Amino acid sequence: MRRMRPISAWRILLLLSTTQGLLGVGREELNAWWYDFFQLGEDDDLGWLGYFIGKSVKLQCLDIQYLPEDDGGEQQMHAFSDGIARNQSIQKVVIDNVSNNRFAAIARALGNLSQLEELVFKRNFNGGRNNVNGFTALGTLLESGVSKLRKLDLVGNNISDAGVAAFAHGLRSIGPSLKELDLGWNSIGNEGLSALVAALVNCTSLEWLNLSDNDFSLAAAGLVSLSDWLQTA
Repeated sequence: MRRMRPISAWRILLLLSTTQGLLGVGREELNAWWYDFFQLGEDDDLGWLGYFIGKSVKLQCLDIQYLPEDDGGEQQMHAFSDGIARNQSIQKVVIDNVSNNRFAAIARALGNLSQLEELVFKRNFNGGRNNVNGFTALGTLLESGVSKLRKLDLVGNNISDAGVAAFAHGLRSIGPSLKELDLGWNSIGNEGLSALVAALVNCTSLEWLNLSDNDFSLAAAGLVSLSDWLQTA
């Protein structure tokens, strides 16, 4: 692992990108981000990175841009996930372009992060059964104890009605902590909208909801229910 510049940070961002990967370490200074970078090579140990994450007390944001199925093998992936599970400082996680299996492993680890406040999940899975399985894992994560989650960004995942049904039970569990929910560009139809409205009953502190560019009709029963819910929330 080649260090390009030294670490001097109190607030850290890790960025994993492509099979070669980028591990970015940044510090906040006068409201601006300054970044130091590491390069992850093909022979680098993903388990070592997990060890670093688990030991860090300053890491606040973990941004996983790409994590292919064969990167490091299952043993290294297990060690990587264990490191995430041990961390006590991460408040924001971004997961972009990972497979169902990889997300399931990460989701199990995130269930231990009671301090997690923001989860951004985009461009993941490839539709079909794997998509449903992945969002079932997301629902389990939301039920697992991420009680401080304030923002859930699921834009652009092609969730569909089946996907909404798969994680809706998790939304019920989050309850009043959730303030922002983004479900734009997800092919959600009338059935999915109805399931979503039923799940939002416990989200009494929701302040921002994005449902743009989905597939439900303006005459959908779920939309009427949503309107009624918004007026009483």
